[in-house]
Amino acid sequence: MAIKDVNSYFARAIAGDDSHSIPVNVIPGNARPHYTGRSYYWTTPSGKTEVHHPNAYRWPTWYHGSTLTIEVGADYLAAMNPRPARARDGSRMVLYGTTNIIHGATEVTRYITYRHEGWYVRAGKRDYHCKADTPRTALLSACYAWRKQDAAKIAAKRHADEIESRLTSTYVSIEDSIRAGNCAPLTETFAADIWRAIGAAGPCAVRADIVLEKRNDTYTHRAISAAMARP
Repeated sequence: MAIKDVNSYFARAIAGDDSHSIPVNVIPGNARPHYTGRSYYWTTPSGKTEVHHPNAYRWPTWYHGSTLTIEVGADYLAAMNPRPARARDGSRMVLYGTTNIIHGATEVTRYITYRHEGWYVRAGKRDYHCKADTPRTALLSACYAWRKQDAAKIAAKRHADEIESRLTSTYVSIEDSIRAGNCAPLTETFAADIWRAIGAAGPCAVRADIVLEKRNDTYTHRAISAAMARP
C-alpha cells in the first residue's frame, strides 16, 4: 500500500503509534512528534469515577471517546523533509534528513517505517538497511554485507543441484539470512510474516522449500545457501 500522507506517516512512526491511525495535527514551531489528549475510557454516569473494567462493572457506565492526537511542529517537518521511497525489494519506507553522499556516488539516508528505523544505503543497483551510529559506519556495514552476498551467490551457483535435493531437509533461521548478507530489519519482517503464515507458536527456523514457496528471489536463495553451509 502506498504512503499517501508522508507527514502523518512520519509523525506516527517517530511517536511510536502502533495503531497507525492516531490523528496528526501540525502546529507552529519545532516540536518533535508527541502525544496530547488521552485514549478512550469509561466512567460512572457522574463522570467522577473512572471504570477500568466496564464489562465486569455491574452498574451503568459512560463511554468517553479518544481525544488522543499526535502533534508535530511545522518547522520540524520542514527540517526533517520526510519523503516516500521504495527499496529495490519493493518495501516502502520514509527517508528523512540530509542524504549523505560518500565517495561521490553512494547515498546514505535515515529511514523509518512503522516497524524499523535506521540507515538506508544505496550504491548503483545495490541497497541495504541497517542500524549504525554514523553514515560512514552504515556504509561499512553495507559493504561488508554486499561482500557476503557475492560469496553466497557464488556458492549457490556452485551447488545448485545439491541445493535442490536438500530443500526439504534444510531449515533456515534469521541468523542464516543475516549471515548471508541480507539486512536484519527486512529479514525480521519477512520471518514474522512466514511464522504467521505457517501458524508457528513463536520464532523458529523454517524448512527451505516453505521459504521458497513464500518468496522465491535472490534474498531467500542467499539465506538458504547460508543455512546449507552450516556445519
